Amino acid sequence: MPTSCKALLFAMATLLTASIARPEPEPFINPMGSLAKCEKVRYRGASKTSFTFPGPDGKKVRKKVEGEAWRFSVPHEGKEKAAEAIATYLEGKGARILVRDDKKLVATATDGEGATWWAAFTIRRKDYMAYVSREQALVLGPFKVTPYGGAVYA
Repeated sequence: MPTSCKALLFAMATLLTASIARPEPEPFINPMGSLAKCEKVRYRGASKTSFTFPGPDGKKVRKKVEGEAWRFSVPHEGKEKAAEAIATYLEGKGARILVRDDKKLVATATDGEGATWWAAFTIRRKDYMAYVSREQALVLGPFKVTPYGGAVYA
């Protein structure tokens, strides 16, 4: 096959591959259960997101999270009901709620694989915006210590 034909086939295959829609992965924290039920969905595989909440001493803490990030909106029928439904959902996930009022919720949770998730919900008049991040973490191990002080990775 002539080189120009190979180049053309390669270019067509590249365009076809790029045009195939790849669905976003589902976040661990999503009160709707599926991104298909959400609006204005945006996913970024590598992102930096900040979450703000009061620390133990009452001072504002800003947690910067690097990793996968999702943003989506969900319509609701009332701010108070939405805040309560989100809080109930988060508690069911075993999340630690750091901020909870009628306009905002911030929480963190750990999934079954040990990944740390962060979420902020801004409750607006007709919908709420969810900002969810899976914190990128370096996992070391499992390993065993040898009798001579070295480590052997399993």
